[in-house]
Amino acid sequence: MLPLSEGILNAQVLISSSNGTPDPSAMLEIQSTNKGLLIPRLKTADRQSISNPAPGLLVFDSELNSFFLYGKGKWNDLSTSSEIWSQNSTSVYLSNSNLNLGVGTFNPTGKFVIKADPLKNPNDPLFEIQDETGEPIFVVTSEGARVYVKEFGVKGTSGGFAVGRYGIAKDKGAGDLFFVDHDSTRVYTDGGAKGASGGFAVGRYGIAKDKTGFYFYTGIDSTRVYATDAMKGASGGFAVGRYGIAKGIETYSFYTAKDSTRVYSDPNVKGASGGFAVGRYGIAKNSSGYYTHITQNNAFIGYSAGFKTTSGIDNIFIGKNAGIQNTLGSNNVYIGNYTGSNALGSNATGNLFIGNQAGSAETGSNKLYINNGLSDPNTALIYGDFVSGSEKVFLNGNLRFNRGTNTITLPTVRGITNEVLIMGPGGTTGWENVNNLVTIPPQYQAPTIEVTFEQSFTFDDADNIGTLIVKSEGFEGIRVDLPLVEKNIGRIIRVKNARKQGPVLVFPQTPDAIENLKTPPLSIEQGETFAFQAGLDKQSGETVWFIVDYTSESLENVTSGIIKVTPVDYDFNTDPDGPRVSTLILSGGNQNVLLPTSSLYPNRTLIIKNGQEGKSTIYAEGSDTIEGVSSFSLNSGKETITIQTDGNGNWFILNHYLP
Repeated sequence: MLPLSEGILNAQVLISSSNGTPDPSAMLEIQSTNKGLLIPRLKTADRQSISNPAPGLLVFDSELNSFFLYGKGKWNDLSTSSEIWSQNSTSVYLSNSNLNLGVGTFNPTGKFVIKADPLKNPNDPLFEIQDETGEPIFVVTSEGARVYVKEFGVKGTSGGFAVGRYGIAKDKGAGDLFFVDHDSTRVYTDGGAKGASGGFAVGRYGIAKDKTGFYFYTGIDSTRVYATDAMKGASGGFAVGRYGIAKGIETYSFYTAKDSTRVYSDPNVKGASGGFAVGRYGIAKNSSGYYTHITQNNAFIGYSAGFKTTSGIDNIFIGKNAGIQNTLGSNNVYIGNYTGSNALGSNATGNLFIGNQAGSAETGSNKLYINNGLSDPNTALIYGDFVSGSEKVFLNGNLRFNRGTNTITLPTVRGITNEVLIMGPGGTTGWENVNNLVTIPPQYQAPTIEVTFEQSFTFDDADNIGTLIVKSEGFEGIRVDLPLVEKNIGRIIRVKNARKQGPVLVFPQTPDAIENLKTPPLSIEQGETFAFQAGLDKQSGETVWFIVDYTSESLENVTSGIIKVTPVDYDFNTDPDGPRVSTLILSGGNQNVLLPTSSLYPNRTLIIKNGQEGKSTIYAEGSDTIEGVSSFSLNSGKETITIQTDGNGNWFILNHYLP
């Protein structure tokens, strides 16, 4: 025991059974060759009851037989794996099964993610599986993945490279079994492969075997399927579907290249399963021609369809012997067996034949035949001519329209000049002179101008007055009564106050209203002109005289203007009609308006009316102002402002109407 007096010992300490000096880097060093350091031993409850343990405090838990180090606010067991990893007698695993594990990344997006190092060689492995000798079997790099198969000694159904349980590729010699690169995909099989699972299979029974070469080959220029002469049974050769078999002797059975797709069949094939089939029972057989021939220039489907075509292009022939005589003709469409088949004219173009034997005897071009059986222009159900300037269609038969129990039959004879087709009782039809059926309306008469000096004036529903000019004498108001809207929908009436003094008072008839006027009459002052149009307010259902124009003799450049209605923002400077617009009606609401440049239009007057609802804002162009500010807002529906410019950048408000 080393006795210590009270106070602080300010020196390095060495505890040893012999003389010596402590290591310069240690405050306390214990030296011994046959004894150890015994850390305080506490029971679990005593360890956990230590008050405010200092970080770095070390004790030995005598109940758990483990060292515990206090740090990061808790006791850490030093005798077990870290918190991240756990282990048992056979495995090491993540303690939290919900965590993702990342190698080369701080943010793995899957259960186990390996990210390549951009500074490493692209061929350096990210993940590698080796055999017992250290040779790679499966390698993943940043450039791709590779599978290696031993050259010799592979045993069992698991040998080689397999896609699916039984699709196995085996090899006894050196080289690839399954190889993929940028220009080809290749599958090699052993010539000695036996059984239904041998070779390369697409589907359970579609088997390709070879002793000397390929059966299925894909390269940069073609895809080829080969079959041997000795193949037997419904499963032999290359099959699309169970019974669609293609067999060949010295050439291809199914051949695909960049310019065509061809299917060949043996002329000696017998039975329902022979030839080429699309679907179970759709059989195509051939001895001297082909059945389906599709290229970028033509499409022929059917026995010998288009068989003699040489340089003709853009033809579609469907049916047995359809267009068989065609050689140079182009832009023909033949649908049906023997369509265009007997025509001697091999250069016909632009024909459309539909139906069995339709147009089979036609030698011309640009013809239309819709018929079943041999026919000519006078016997075909429908015959037509597409020649430009002479287009026509003939119907050789009756044309009927059925509606319920009624049948409408068109006449079989042609009408003459000025006759039209009419229908009578029971669906009967006939020709009738148009002069007996149509009443020609009287010639249009332009609305007239009426000038009145009377003390009142009433419009009549039957008059043709478009403009009323009031010149009555006196100071009192002159009454003008508009006609009923219901009988004058769309009618436009202008009323001008040309009096020396006094207003003109305009009244609608009951139940009509004047737009935005709560209580009649509308007062027209001296020099003012209002234009009204009769219509129906679809929102309220009321009959209304709408105010569609307003002018005043005291305001220049207004009478020559036009009305503009827009549902969107409007710019006087970009609209081609902008210089002529005098009245702008905003029909959409919540719109912006940009005024024209003041200096370009001295004394110009504009009327701007807000839409049904919403707030619209009028902006002055550039440095121009509206009564000293850059903008003016119309805050309520149908609010209207009349403004005029002095040509010096100022717009003045002449009238502001609040409904």
